[in-house]
Formats: sequence, C-alpha cells, structure tokens
Amino acid sequence: MAFSLIKRLPSILTIFIVLLFSSNVVLAFASNKSAVQMKGQEVDALLKWKYSLDEPTNCLLCSWNFVHHNSTSSYLKADINSSPCQWVGITCDESGHVMHIDLSFSGFRGTLQFFNFSSFPNLISLDLSHNFLHGSIPPHISNLSKLMYLDLAVNNFSGNVPSEIGPIPASIGNLIELRALNLRYNKLSGSIPRKLES
Repeated sequence: MAFSLIKRLPSILTIFIVLLFSSNVVLAFASNKSAVQMKGQEVDALLKWKYSLDEPTNCLLCSWNFVHHNSTSSYLKADINSSPCQWVGITCDESGHVMHIDLSFSGFRGTLQFFNFSSFPNLISLDLSHNFLHGSIPPHISNLSKLMYLDLAVNNFSGNVPSEIGPIPASIGNLIELRALNLRYNKLSGSIPRKLES
C-alpha cells in the first residue's frame, strides 16, 4: 500500500499544483475584472458630471472623452477599459484609480449634484476651488472616506454645511481622513470653530 502511494505521489502532486495554479488564475482574473469595473465607474462618473455642467464643452475638459455611446439609454456610458489617468486635472495611483482631482481655476459653472462621489473610493484630494460652482454641497460627499484634502473655496455654494460632513471639528463625520478643509468665500451657513481657522 505504501509503495502504491509513493508511485502515485507525482500524479497527486501534479494535480495539486494544477489546482493551486488555476485557483490563483481565477482569483487574479476576478480581481482584475473588479478593478476594471471600478475604473469604468470612475470614468462614467466623471463624464456624467462633465455633461451636467453648464458648459460641458469647456475646452479644458476636451481630454475627458468617452469611447462608447450607449444607444439604449439617454446618457453617455464609458467603456470599462477607458482610463481617466491622462485627463486634465486627474491623477491616478499605480493601479489606475483616481486619487486626485484638481480642477481649480477652471472657470466651471454648474453644481455637484450629479457628481457621483461613491465612484471614487480611493480619492484623497479634491480641489474645485476658484470656479463658479453653485447650489448646495451634496450630503453624499461623505462617501469619500479616504479624502484628506477638500478645497471648494471661492465658488457660489450656498446652504448649510452638510451634516454628513459632520460636526466641525469633532469628527468631521465620515471624512475621518480629512486633514484640510477650505470652504472660504462661499455663501454657506453654520459656524466653524475658531481653532479651525488657522
């Protein structure tokens, strides 16, 4: 019996190696598919916001284009293989996910109501300062759980600072990583404690 098992050992070992390799390939494929889908969501969210702006043809966003037009719906849908990493104002990490959006001093007019914040789980910096953005700051901005820097200064935002951002300075709500917040020169209501002014 022991001799028979020793003879079969190479076959058993081969089967084990094949199973181990194939499971790693399946996991890598699933992980890559998920990463590609997330990049597609980022592209889709940026394009939807671009086309919601008052002047979506602003040449600064000429690099923001789509590859695929979904003719069955009324909006543009990004190809899941698209990457925004070469677009003006967008910086990505090594894996191609959006980490920084800097569109300051761009002359944009519009709102943030159609900006899908939940599509950017890796975003750490958002600078939309010195534009002509108006309306309220959407509560779903709190979905940016990794955000460290938020600059919405010198726009025309109005209304209350969203409670989802949290009490200032206690915890700043879900934005637990936030280190810098600039909301100056807007028409926002609510008080910001003196110790945050510096």
